Amino acid sequence: MKLAVQIIEQGAEDNYDASAYEDEEKKRVLAAIDRKIEGKQIVAGESGTSWEIDAKGVAEDNKKFIVVERKRHTKSGISQAITAALAWSIEDTGASSGILVSPIGLQQGAEKVAKKAEIVEVILDRDSTTTEYMMRFLDQICVGFSDVVTAKITDSLSIEVRDQNGNFIEKFDY
Repeated sequence: MKLAVQIIEQGAEDNYDASAYEDEEKKRVLAAIDRKIEGKQIVAGESGTSWEIDAKGVAEDNKKFIVVERKRHTKSGISQAITAALAWSIEDTGASSGILVSPIGLQQGAEKVAKKAEIVEVILDRDSTTTEYMMRFLDQICVGFSDVVTAKITDSLSIEVRDQNGNFIEKFDY
């Protein structure tokens, strides 16, 4: 909240130094993710085969999980065949759903497969780092940045403040 207010108040300034502020909410969210995300691993399938997955998101009850697959295709979107393979690995491992991360997104046939298999698409810029990124996820655009950023708002800016449960608190329109 403090960071959002500081950004708004600095709207008239040309430079903003993100390193001057400590984002406690970001620290809390990253710590929660660390407790619930497991890295690359081999998961046994009901078919008798094993699947290498890029990451595994585990529910708080440790009973349900999602498969996370990342593809760094830079010339064309993720194909229907790759998406179908992920859909089958979700089915075979008993996962509840999946997330497919790529810099370009899904091709038209892949979008249909993803919708049917309840695979969520995440578009993450190919040059992203853990601190500097642009990501599109669930109709939201998330941006991470560090150092000094020069920004000019030419259209409008809307910031919604929500509590840790996602409940709406306040909205700022500029």
